[in-house]
Amino acid sequence: MTKNTSHSNYWLDSDLFDDENELQDGVEETEEIANLARVARLSAARRATANFVNILTGRNDIPVRYSSGKDSYTDGKEVIIAADDNPNHFDSMVGLALHEGSHVLLSDFEFVSAVAEVAKQIDTDWGIDTRWGNRVLPQQNHGYDEQIEVSTVLKKILHPSLAALLPPAMTNARHSDNVTLYARVARQYVHDLQMIMNILEDRRIDKYVYQNCGGYRPYYDSLYERYFFTTEIERNLRWNPSWRELTVENYINRLLFVIHPASNPTALPGLDTLIKMMDLRNIERIAPTDKVWKDIISYDHMPAIWQTANELYAYILRFVARSMEDANKGNEGVPTYNNQPMDGFPSAQSVIDSTNNLPNLDIPRGQMVPTEVEEADKTKAGKEKPRNFNDKRGKSQVEKAKDVVNGELKKRKAKKAELLAADALENAQAKMVDLKGDGIPGGECMVTRKMSEAMFTQDWFIFRSWSSWDGSRENDLRKKAIAAGKRMGQIMVHRLQVRNDPVMTKNTRLQHGGLDRRLLAQLGMDITSVFQKSRIDTFKPAMLHLTLDASGSMSGRKWEKVLTVATALAYVGNKMRNIDTVITIRGGNDIPVVCVVFDSRKDQFTSWLKWAPRLSPAGSTPEGLCFKATMELITECASTHDVYFINFSDGEPGFSLDLRSMLKKKRGRRTYWGDDATVCSYQGEMAFKHTRQMVQNMKDHGIKVLSYFITESSYGMTRSMDVFRRMYGEDAVAVNVENASDVIRTLNKALTNRGV
Repeated sequence: MTKNTSHSNYWLDSDLFDDENELQDGVEETEEIANLARVARLSAARRATANFVNILTGRNDIPVRYSSGKDSYTDGKEVIIAADDNPNHFDSMVGLALHEGSHVLLSDFEFVSAVAEVAKQIDTDWGIDTRWGNRVLPQQNHGYDEQIEVSTVLKKILHPSLAALLPPAMTNARHSDNVTLYARVARQYVHDLQMIMNILEDRRIDKYVYQNCGGYRPYYDSLYERYFFTTEIERNLRWNPSWRELTVENYINRLLFVIHPASNPTALPGLDTLIKMMDLRNIERIAPTDKVWKDIISYDHMPAIWQTANELYAYILRFVARSMEDANKGNEGVPTYNNQPMDGFPSAQSVIDSTNNLPNLDIPRGQMVPTEVEEADKTKAGKEKPRNFNDKRGKSQVEKAKDVVNGELKKRKAKKAELLAADALENAQAKMVDLKGDGIPGGECMVTRKMSEAMFTQDWFIFRSWSSWDGSRENDLRKKAIAAGKRMGQIMVHRLQVRNDPVMTKNTRLQHGGLDRRLLAQLGMDITSVFQKSRIDTFKPAMLHLTLDASGSMSGRKWEKVLTVATALAYVGNKMRNIDTVITIRGGNDIPVVCVVFDSRKDQFTSWLKWAPRLSPAGSTPEGLCFKATMELITECASTHDVYFINFSDGEPGFSLDLRSMLKKKRGRRTYWGDDATVCSYQGEMAFKHTRQMVQNMKDHGIKVLSYFITESSYGMTRSMDVFRRMYGEDAVAVNVENASDVIRTLNKALTNRGV
């Protein structure tokens, strides 16, 4: 059995990382068992990821939800994660969620959205809400006035060198291709500046997290290993000559991978200058400050991150233009954008002239030439390793890394049904428990710790009554059974009050102890035994763990009587100070399911009255499988309470345990455990022994086991009771449904007996 080495193992259930219990990538999820397991993993991952985001940000108002396909980014209000249940991706998914959560905490989304609005209006040629002065131009016209307004705003907030390179706004805004010369240049400038700003902001965010939240570093490392530090990107950075061509795109890409282990500050002329300008050691200097930019439309009043991005971009344009001159391409050429010259863009000479006023961080004339690629590594024999790289794959991975930086990473969406099911499971605090071990070859059991209305709408929840709420004879009988149980509970509370009262035992006429003042007069009569000792006995708190067999055979009179007893114990748990009651139902068709339907530590008695009439038995009898899955719940307070495990059942264990979720990789192929077996028949001797072993595990923890065999007749009882006692011990009792009140008497006796 192979375990994935994942830091998320610490906070997610370990069974989620068991290769034997996960469906591998590419396996079609058509079976309910696979879908349910996937939904349970999604629910656990989202809940735990949300906890991490809340801890990181110190806020509880940042929802974490799965992508619906229409969104894949954080907008400053919520964090979107991929509906990916592959355990190998959990760490990177958490890292991305934490990264987005830190943006919510630290980034100025108002300014980011303002710049995005500028870009949007350039793309559409519409009037712009500048967010500086809240001016909105008329939307019905798309001509000269609107285009001039966009140009005015953009030129005022750009670095002077960049603003001087913008062509004048053109009056022909209704050109046939709807693209003006101004719009083409401005669009490219804003796009590149947004990319550089996002790179700078990510470096600032990462430094904050690394310095202040060291425990989250492994998740960030996993994020970067998955999207940035790939083998293909490393090979292209080192050996792909096209990645060293002097283009604007290549310079920006080198800034993107400045933290890559294969980053080389000499890969492009002037790259080391740009890295020094980034000043990663003091990157916090670009943190948001007072929002003066909203009131004054001026480059000098723009945020530090915008100004730094403008300066870097101006130098990039200058380096590219100078390279054209030094490479004898002539000053009339055009700097390339996205690896190709673009018609209408400023010439190399105009770029050089416009950027002459930049600080003296330039490179001497004649040194702006492409550099050679790195040497390949050598083998132990001293031979050079081949410099293999895949340009197409490398570019694809660069685009994915950019999507991460821009918050536009396409994330696997969850289906609507999955989202509803995941919400229901999360509200129910559900988890999938691995059943492998103790003679069981594999499989999973679902355990839910809380009831919710959403559970009744889920296909996997088979314990819902299909009868209409009012008017049916079945529901009338259940209501009467519940009412009878409440009366029984009231009687039990009265009789069990003794558990709330301490009992004092006083022993007098002792040789040692405290002086008994009533015997002082006897001291002159040669009597010295005038001392006394008192002992106060109290009951330990009791935990009643009532588990109900909710298989289909329990329908009818059996279920009504079980509801009566369960209602009585729910009432006792809710009314008694030192008695708690937990009620679970168990069963299942495709996989075993255990549901906590009442917990007096958290629920009011009215909660039981709400759910009990709507519960109905269905499915098979997983018995010991369910006991194993809930062993932690049963024994969680064994050290502080007298725990009574009270079981109601009407038959032998029987279940077909589906092993199709046990697919694993072996030598590149997917194979089944065993000889192509897909079903484990949990019945007969195997089930008897396993159930007995689970019961013994409880007893080893000090749990007192009380098991009742519910029957409607004595036919065939001899064999059934023999099997029942083999599993639960000689104390197991057969109870006819007509005498189910006997259960209350035996429980009452057990709870009031100090020797038990």
